[in-house]
Amino acid sequence: MGRCRRLTRIRQMDPQRDFEQIYRWITQYEFPRDYLHGTSVAFLRDYGVPRISRLLDRTQEFERAGQKRYDDTVLIAYEMVRDGLDSEQGRAAARHLNRIHGRYRIPNEDFLYVLATTVVGPKRWIDRFGWRPLCAQETESLALVGRRMGEMMGISEVPGTYAEFERLHDAYEREMFAYDPANRRVAAATLRVMAAWYPAPLRRIAVRASLAVLDEPLLTALGFRPQPAWLRAAVHRALRLRAACIRLLPARPERFPRGPKPRTYPFGWTLDDLGPHWAQSRPVQPLPGERPPGAEPRDEDPSDLQPPDAEPPGEDPPGLQPPNAEPPGEKPSDVEPPGQEPPHTEPPGEDPPGLQPPHTEPPGEKPSDVEPPGQEPPNAEPSGERPPDAEPPGQEPSGEDPPGGLRPPGVEAPEHQASDGRPPEGAAGHPRSSVVRAHREETP
Repeated sequence: MGRCRRLTRIRQMDPQRDFEQIYRWITQYEFPRDYLHGTSVAFLRDYGVPRISRLLDRTQEFERAGQKRYDDTVLIAYEMVRDGLDSEQGRAAARHLNRIHGRYRIPNEDFLYVLATTVVGPKRWIDRFGWRPLCAQETESLALVGRRMGEMMGISEVPGTYAEFERLHDAYEREMFAYDPANRRVAAATLRVMAAWYPAPLRRIAVRASLAVLDEPLLTALGFRPQPAWLRAAVHRALRLRAACIRLLPARPERFPRGPKPRTYPFGWTLDDLGPHWAQSRPVQPLPGERPPGAEPRDEDPSDLQPPDAEPPGEDPPGLQPPNAEPPGEKPSDVEPPGQEPPHTEPPGEDPPGLQPPHTEPPGEKPSDVEPPGQEPPNAEPSGERPPDAEPPGQEPSGEDPPGGLRPPGVEAPEHQASDGRPPEGAAGHPRSSVVRAHREETP
């Protein structure tokens, strides 16, 4: 792979979508050691703020186990981005970091500044001493990773672009940089850790070379004298020569990413190994936007779960009423208030109104009293008894028809029919003629 082929691919990518992949290429392929040097300088810049250095000096972490403290900081950041910031591993690393920080009362502006040093510090180091400067996509990816880390740590007002990170970084230093004895103690402990990376004869030179790349405001805040101009020029020249040599080398293959090589954990590490010993005794808090493990959803009012147009319980929903059902909210026609007789109530065993077959009697009439002409009634009364509908002996029948003037279908009125349309008494079509005739024949 050509030295700049990966850069060509990065320039064609969208940082808003691919910032984690671009960040991985920066830290593991393109500038692995330069990014680490920039992070080391970021540590030293944190010590120029008395409020931060006093807290670090009080914990004595750098004095007792400086190398472990340095390795843990690098490894936690690596674990957060190894599989992706929003992966299970990345979120677990963020929760572990928050568990450590949760023991202390750290102002939000201090969190913002420390976060800004991890974005601005590596960018400025690479542009100054790297084999090439960062392109716009790489710069923006550093800022987006920093923003996402800040959100997972619960930091508020996190900048969204590199320019905003840089403005916050420089404004904070102008206001907060000041000398304090704690600054020098913590910085000296960190420099001893860095010097231990080199052979013993070179450690003193390594410390002075580290101070030669620091700017004067930071040196003043840390309580160190500026290095001679010749030493600063020599260190700068050596670093630029190193960059020119790297530019001539082939690009690192994709199958050989450069990961961290912590001196504290030569046989590997787990997330529980990172951080102070007391961190395991503190409870793990969920990240912003996460639900606590095992927490049940909030109890909700059942009425809140009904849709706006839901029917009250016990009623059929619209469209499911049986045919001819009364509309909801109206009293059915066959239900009357207590104490009031229902109008035209049918006795038991009779068909309800409106369901009689054609040509049947209206309610209240006996169909058995109407027989076709010439047919004896099925339940004729025995002799000697007067049928309930018969006239007394010696009295002419009234000649009135039952209401409705019923006659069998298809039978026409005789010619001697009365003017009101009813057949005269004794005619074949008169409904009572057969009953009266049978009574008179049986009477002695």
